[in-house]
Amino acid sequence: MEIGSYWKGWRIDELLGEGAFGKVYKISRREMDFEYSSALKVISIPNSMSEYKASQPGNG
Repeated sequence: MEIGSYWKGWRIDELLGEGAFGKVYKISRREMDFEYSSALKVISIPNSMSEYKASQPGNG
């Protein structure tokens, strides 16, 4: 994922966790003499009921 194209200056540091519909990343940016950190959740919405069913536990 290229986060800089959406939020200038932010970078993805690591994947913190993931579930059936998304992933959570630790992100950070440096501005002047400060380092800012945050979390970013990227949600994946299934395109169809079959994608939804395939994402459920026990169906992978």
